[in-house]
Amino acid sequence: MQQIEGAPINDFLMLIRQLGRKREDDVVRPMRLAVRLLCSFIAICCLLPTSGHSESDTRIARVGFSQFPGYSFLGPSGVAEGYSIDMIRMLLQPQGYQLSFTPFQNPTEILRALERGEIDLTSLLVDTPERRVSGTFSDPVGSCRCALIENN
Repeated sequence: MQQIEGAPINDFLMLIRQLGRKREDDVVRPMRLAVRLLCSFIAICCLLPTSGHSESDTRIARVGFSQFPGYSFLGPSGVAEGYSIDMIRMLLQPQGYQLSFTPFQNPTEILRALERGEIDLTSLLVDTPERRVSGTFSDPVGSCRCALIENN
């Protein structure tokens, strides 16, 4: 391989093109998700309060979530579980945060708690102009395709 600036990425892109469109989706989609997770991590770390803490203090992140099976819910043992809960743990625990999860009945209650300062961040929520008043949203970390089903 010729060692000129930018050549490895060009070789990588050429290889992907040779493998076909399906293969490109298999490689690019996980990379996009990884970039989105990284951006979300940076946004979350910037939003959490850090002033007034010394390095020896434990930093606590208070997280609000609603019951949304698969994404955020209380498991059988009463512990918060799900995709968004795991993502928050994966991003913040290595940074030294102790996490405190609080369940809420619905997203409206979560946003009210955020506005009152009772929680520091939320689990995954749909970004809408009305909700942007309550806080700062990270970049999207996923999408959900929903459909209505009718009886034939």
